[in-house]
Amino acid sequence: MYFLFLDDSPINKNNLKATCLGGFIIKKEDYLILQKQLEELKIKYGLLPSDPIKWSPTEGNKNYKKQREIKEQNKFKATVLQLLSKAKIKIIAAFIDNDQELLKMLKSKHTKNYVLLSYEKKALEYLSQRFQFELQDINKASTTTHHGIILIDEPSKNKIISLIKHYNHVWHNGSKGVGKNGEFDIKFDLLMDSIFFSHGFGCDGIQLADFVISSLRHSTENSRYKFPKLFKNKIRQINGNMKGIGLVVYPSNSTIADNLIKNLNEN
Repeated sequence: MYFLFLDDSPINKNNLKATCLGGFIIKKEDYLILQKQLEELKIKYGLLPSDPIKWSPTEGNKNYKKQREIKEQNKFKATVLQLLSKAKIKIIAAFIDNDQELLKMLKSKHTKNYVLLSYEKKALEYLSQRFQFELQDINKASTTTHHGIILIDEPSKNKIISLIKHYNHVWHNGSKGVGKNGEFDIKFDLLMDSIFFSHGFGCDGIQLADFVISSLRHSTENSRYKFPKLFKNKIRQINGNMKGIGLVVYPSNSTIADNLIKNLNEN
């Protein structure tokens, strides 16, 4: 069994408005190893194994009080990402550009909240496609058929219901992809028929997914690529190409992640 742990992070810079959803794929047995290593890292920094961690441990949230007491926050972030860089994982993320022509068209027909939720559904669908593709590749090289489960940091109740309905719909009816002869349906036959939610403070995998997606968001906003370069070798890619493979952009003509991908491809 494989897990896909996901978290989201909004991008807000000047006129740039985007939604990021991402995390990592990992086999159950490898996840247990990663959990143990994370526990040891937490203890090294004066935390308990049960203490949650987050890229930005906000003031006032008691769950992250101990993490805020760590003196070298950037060093701690780098250490967590280095742990991921050594783990047996594949990182995938979706960048949904909220300022493209499609959004403008939808705005004329729907409310803003409906539009943004539609983009979040699309991000989930695209990452589910990549999870399915990754499992197909794994199964080709295995005598066992492996399946996958998606776990996401819990959003608001309305979003949960909407995301579950959308995922279940594409699971039964197929997810649209683009081929030589137009659109085709991608069947999620290696994935569970539903998605699952947890809180970051109660799930090590989602805590680590937060570090992945938040570091990608931080780089996109600030044009500083130091942190993602620590785990760039774990981003899903084919023949050295990340865009559309591990880092998905929607709409496809958006340049929102171009600088990030360019810098990650550099030595």
